[in-house]
Amino acid sequence: MKVPTYQTQGNKTASGGSIQMSVQASPGALSQGYDAQYNLAMTAQSESLKWYETELKAERASKLAAAENQLTQTLQDQQLKAADLSKTDPAKALKNYNAVIKSTKSSLANKIDDEIVKKRFLSSATTDISNKRISILQTVRNGQIDIGKANIIQQVSSLEQTIATGNNAERSKAKLKLFGVEVAPGKFAGGIYQRAANIGYFSQTEAANSTIKSRGKVDRLSVRQLLSNAAISADPDQALVVLQNLSNPKNYTNLNPVDRDNLIREANSLVGTLERRRISDDARIDKKNTKIKKDRQENNFNTFLGNILDSSVPGSKTTMPSSSQILASFRNADIDDKQLKILDTLVKGQDARVSDASVVVKFHERLANAKNNDEINDIIGEVKSQIGLNGSVILGDAVGIIKTAKGYLSSSQESTDVKRYATILKTAIGDTPGGFTMSGVKNQSSIGLRRADAMYTYYALVGEGKDPIEVYKEVSQQYSSNLSEEMGFIAPSTAMMKAVGKADITKWTPNDVANARSLILANPINRTTNKRTFTPLELVLEKETINLIESYQIEKDNFSKLLPKPNNDPEVQKGGVNWWDSVTSVFESSDEDKIKNPG
Repeated sequence: MKVPTYQTQGNKTASGGSIQMSVQASPGALSQGYDAQYNLAMTAQSESLKWYETELKAERASKLAAAENQLTQTLQDQQLKAADLSKTDPAKALKNYNAVIKSTKSSLANKIDDEIVKKRFLSSATTDISNKRISILQTVRNGQIDIGKANIIQQVSSLEQTIATGNNAERSKAKLKLFGVEVAPGKFAGGIYQRAANIGYFSQTEAANSTIKSRGKVDRLSVRQLLSNAAISADPDQALVVLQNLSNPKNYTNLNPVDRDNLIREANSLVGTLERRRISDDARIDKKNTKIKKDRQENNFNTFLGNILDSSVPGSKTTMPSSSQILASFRNADIDDKQLKILDTLVKGQDARVSDASVVVKFHERLANAKNNDEINDIIGEVKSQIGLNGSVILGDAVGIIKTAKGYLSSSQESTDVKRYATILKTAIGDTPGGFTMSGVKNQSSIGLRRADAMYTYYALVGEGKDPIEVYKEVSQQYSSNLSEEMGFIAPSTAMMKAVGKADITKWTPNDVANARSLILANPINRTTNKRTFTPLELVLEKETINLIESYQIEKDNFSKLLPKPNNDPEVQKGGVNWWDSVTSVFESSDEDKIKNPG
């Protein structure tokens, strides 16, 4: 504080001596001015000290509040973390809380440069931390209890399952651990629930009720295990025993009425289900055995048919089955009586003379239009019934039909191609749906007969295993050859027409017929394929066509027009045999049989 200075109020004089002042100064007045100035200075100093004190308090309060706020936030954060960690590891939760809070308290205190504030902070922090720790300890304890309860519940469930499903030793041990020792009838001491109550996990009431529930659950599990065993064994009698035991109240005494009724219904339902299943299984087994037997007989029958057919091929090493072999197979139930009859007639050479073309075609048409496998199997059965002396289908054709049917059953690509090119061929020859019936050709005109012959030839050849598209090409060519409208048959094969050298069969002479028959009997080897020109089936088809051509020419008297018919001219007689007779007898009935049934 600056001390006030006095300033003179008069003018200096030249005189240096004493001067008489006009005003007399009062010593009291002078003293009053000084006091006033002093008092003013002291007042200012006091006010300054009060202001400093106020500012200091405010600063300390602010520092203390800041530190306390940071500590409070940390306490809250750590409480949340402790609560979450207590669900899995309560001990670690408390340990982490103590470590973090201790570190935070020390760090916040070290940042305070005012010792007064630091002391105040440490004092309040100790109280806050202590109060919060109580909550943390309760949280940790609750976590320990929850984990303990969960472990006990899991252990109880395992013990209950062991009592219900284990062996005698396992059940005894599990009962002792779960329920304790029976100290009196119906009273037990110890046990897992009682031990849990002793350490505070359960109240005594909770422990008692849990024990009762556990005993009831053991009985339920035991009954359901017995029912499961019965279901696995599929034995209705075993399930019936469980039902009878449940119906007696002396058994499973820990079951409450509701649980007992529910289990009785389950047991009763299982008895009915298993009984129906046993009946169904017996029927299924019978059906399966019947099917197995039928399949075995079918396979054996087809094997016999194949051997009969293969043995008739020239040069075949397959042996014709004997009647005794077939009979023995029948006695062993390897074929049925119908199959026996068919096979017996075939091995005796009593096959049908020829196939009824309309019947063969109709079988193939039905197969192509069959809606399911059952229909196909029915057709196979009908085909087999047509085999034999009095049948309408020769063995070779029957085997071809059956082979095609098997293809339809397996949905083979070959069967698909057979059906596809049959449809194309029918379109090419102008056939219409319903053109064939079991009794014969719907349209009995020559054109209808020719169409039937074309379809028969197609199905016969593909049944033999030839490529459907190649057969389609050949048959369509045979159908479209230069034929008379009066001819109810297709032309010979391309190979035959080429060998004879005449595309118009209406101009064939007896000599042409003889040459054709000679070719059939010779059946030379094709140099390109190194195979016979004609298969056994093709030989039969060619022979029949040649016979039809000859009959047609004779009926129309074309031979007499083309060549004079010889009579008794010695020039045309050789060895006493008429030339005409020699020509028409080149192919005898015995030769016919050789072609149809070679060997």
